[in-house]
Amino acid sequence: MLRRISIWLITLTLIFSGGVAVSKLVSAQEGITVNQKVYNITKIDENTAKYKVKQLLEDQTADFEKVELIPQGEKKYHPRYFLQNNNGDTFRVDAVNGEILSATFTKGIKPQNKKVDLAEAKNIAEKFAKNYSSAFKLGKNMVLKEDKLIDRMSYKEYRFEWREQINNLNTPNLVVVQVDPENGAIISYHSAVFENFTATSTPSIAKDEAIKIAKGQAEFAPNKSDAKLQYGRGNQLIWIVELQTTKSIITSDNQPFELQLAKWVTIDALSGEVVNIVNSH
Repeated sequence: MLRRISIWLITLTLIFSGGVAVSKLVSAQEGITVNQKVYNITKIDENTAKYKVKQLLEDQTADFEKVELIPQGEKKYHPRYFLQNNNGDTFRVDAVNGEILSATFTKGIKPQNKKVDLAEAKNIAEKFAKNYSSAFKLGKNMVLKEDKLIDRMSYKEYRFEWREQINNLNTPNLVVVQVDPENGAIISYHSAVFENFTATSTPSIAKDEAIKIAKGQAEFAPNKSDAKLQYGRGNQLIWIVELQTTKSIITSDNQPFELQLAKWVTIDALSGEVVNIVNSH
């Protein structure tokens, strides 16, 4: 059974080499061109990207069908290498510091060869996260926000999510690890470390006002609404407003059905500007 769960990691930390002199694989200081802009940052070469993945897989003989350098749209989001091995696993490696940003595993890695319960899976996931995520290595305040078993119909997995908290507010910095309950293998790993958050934790826009602004963006009359204050990318204090409603429809077989509609509106908590809108349908 193939399991393809994409995970990614963006970070601004230094290389962690782990065993051999990686410096021989790293090219000299040079510019990386992103959207016609040149950034004078050290570029990790293709061999280093392959080496980092081989370390993760604990397989120095791994072959790769594809290696591609992917530029990023902004300076703070590093360019990255996309790699795919012969097993169909895919990886993304930071082209600046060599840290693994994402991996997809068709079968999982590092199996325990026994069924694991939620507590055992959490220990496995936390150990893996602390070994690979710069969020933990940098000592960020990572709080476990989710630990549960998810039924994907054809298979099940444990999902663990840690989120950085500053002033009791969530930031976009997070780590997600998924574990196979059948054998304790790591199914996927996702760690995003964008930046340090130093913005104020006091909003200029009150919660009720943020909800009012969000309702002005909705094409339906919500019967439920809520807003949560958190940090967003770009060191921005934001409100995430969730609007919900139901809509009665008739299905193709002439049966009544209550359709759940939702909209998430991101609002700058200092200016009241609408930053982003996401619809459930």
